Amino acid sequence: MLIPKQRAQQKGIRPLSNVDSILSSRALFFGEYARLPFNTSERRIVLQARIESGCLHDHFGIIRDMICAKGYNLKLNSHDRSILSLAREMLESELMYVLNISADDASTYLREDIEKRQRDFNTQRYSSVDN
Repeated sequence: MLIPKQRAQQKGIRPLSNVDSILSSRALFFGEYARLPFNTSERRIVLQARIESGCLHDHFGIIRDMICAKGYNLKLNSHDRSILSLAREMLESELMYVLNISADDASTYLREDIEKRQRDFNTQRYSSVDN
């Protein structure tokens, strides 16, 4: 779909990412997480801004930060889970088009990364408890 550049910027539409930006955002996904606010209203504002940014690193960050939330006993509510689902859908779509893979492959790619991040987080969490 072609949209005049001026209109696209006004509407907040950005071009697809490239492989390099996916890889750098993915690297951040496996980096240090950011604590989300305990206050649900504040958390809603933060997550909404991040999802609306359209930036890959924000979408990967939403998923990463929610995976790690149990590390500081943050309970996710239905809005949080909705944002998480939306971030996953948006990333899967971007992966599908940028990497030229099927929707199933994009879903598998992201699911495997999420599972690896959860394992890594749990390993770090329990090893720090043992020390």
